[in-house]
Amino acid sequence: MQRTFLILIWLTFSLCCKSLTEAHNYKVELKHFYGSEGFTVHYFVNQNSIKVRYNCDFENCKDKLIYQTKLDRQKSTNFYSFLTSTNFDTLKSDYERNGFDGRYTTVKISGDSFKSKTINLVRFEHPIIEQLINEEDLLIPEIKYRLYSHKYKK
Repeated sequence: MQRTFLILIWLTFSLCCKSLTEAHNYKVELKHFYGSEGFTVHYFVNQNSIKVRYNCDFENCKDKLIYQTKLDRQKSTNFYSFLTSTNFDTLKSDYERNGFDGRYTTVKISGDSFKSKTINLVRFEHPIIEQLINEEDLLIPEIKYRLYSHKYKK
């Protein structure tokens, strides 16, 4: 009886720990085009890494990878927790504010435990997307590659 009880405790503990440390699949793309400046910054985040690409509208400018790093399990798990605790389903697919220039942002989110979603923001800042950008920025140790690098400079 006592042996069976210990085996049950061990199984419960091992299953709980496995689910806490298990890697979850997710993919987030944040594409920011700045019309007046003529450049695009494109962030790709998944459970293993984050990449930043840069492109511009100028002559001899080509799409290039400017930053990439692997995510440790803790950062990946924290980001996934943010994604699953944020209700992206309530967001509309398109937001636009009248005007001419500004930031055009496309957000694509997909993964385990939540529906895929694409959100387009034209000269519009939505609080949930701003929080997503802040969380994504914190995954990048080198401040100069963060979208909101000005927030972290001293």
